Amino acid sequence: AGPGRAGAERRGGAGGQRRAPHTPARGSVGPVLTAAEVADSLRLRRWLEQAGLAAREKTEELERATDEFAAALERGDALEVLEEDFRFHRTLVAALGSDRLSAAHERAQGELRLVLLQLDRDYEPPQVEEHRAILAALFDGNRGRAATSLALHLDRAADRLQHQIRVRES
Repeated sequence: AGPGRAGAERRGGAGGQRRAPHTPARGSVGPVLTAAEVADSLRLRRWLEQAGLAAREKTEELERATDEFAAALERGDALEVLEEDFRFHRTLVAALGSDRLSAAHERAQGELRLVLLQLDRDYEPPQVEEHRAILAALFDGNRGRAATSLALHLDRAADRLQHQIRVRES
């Protein structure tokens, strides 16, 4: 990191986000997002993922991500669980065929990843069954049920995350 980056980090980064000392597992310091900022990221993810689900034609990559997600849960590999969960969601958005929309989604995921890593380790990861329910609806050709399953999955994840943020902020 050059002096420019270090100065930007002390000032709150290029996006002007607030920074607070925090030492997650890797010893890095990152922006501390408020519940409202996290809600914005979650809302963006929801819009993009629902649109991607509607455009999705093939399920192979979603299946692979779900299988790897399940394997990481079985191994108890928290970082891999997070990565495979996020890969599933990135794959949904990739169906839109837009680099700009994928980049916006990845920025939102990056913010959420940082928040998750900053939270207490008792954060409950999403359950692989929620991904399997989305896949089952896609296999059945029932896009309405797939959209409902995705919405429920995202709502549950948002509720769990917002609860942990409220606990942190109190």
